[in-house]
Order: sequence, then C-alpha cells, then structure tokens
Amino acid sequence: MLKSIATVLQKMVKETAQVDRLSGDEFVILQKMQNGEGAEELCSRIHHAFEAPFFQDGHHIPVSLSIGVCEFEFGQRDFVSILDEADQEMYKAKNMRKVRLQS
Repeated sequence: MLKSIATVLQKMVKETAQVDRLSGDEFVILQKMQNGEGAEELCSRIHHAFEAPFFQDGHHIPVSLSIGVCEFEFGQRDFVSILDEADQEMYKAKNMRKVRLQS
C-alpha cells in the first residue's frame, strides 16, 4: 500500500521534486516552487489525487491525508528545523480533522 501511495505522490509533483518516505506512513516532498505555483496548489492536487479509495487485492481502501507545509529559501535554514516545522503543521492539520491542509 505504501508503494502505491508513493507512486501517486511522485505523479503529483514535478520531475525535479523528491518524494521520500520518512517513517511509517509519513512522506516528505521537497519541491522547488516555480512558474507561479505555490504550496497550496500542490497540496490541493495531492489531496484531490487521494479522494477516491485505492483498489488493492480486491478491496477498496480509503486513504486520508494530513499535509504540513514549510516554505523556505534554500540556504537560509537547516533541514532539521524545516522538517520539524512541516511536521508540526501536519499535526495541526491532523488535529483539526477538517480539510487537513495546514500552512
């Protein structure tokens, strides 16, 4: 199932983006925002891609998302603090139990 989720995430981002699994069911996407697209548009595309349940081994499996965003300038902050901020935003979204996009 996690491989299927990773495949969908990779399709939603640009070729220059990096999608990695952190641990368990958490993924991180490193995406350079360009051509006027912002993080909100990217998150919306990702959220939309997971609206329908997955069909795997004869079963329909719904997937829910919580997305945390940290926008930053390269070279301005260390990776650990960026990841920590995105993680905190994801947990805020998860706790809201609504649209599940937090930025």
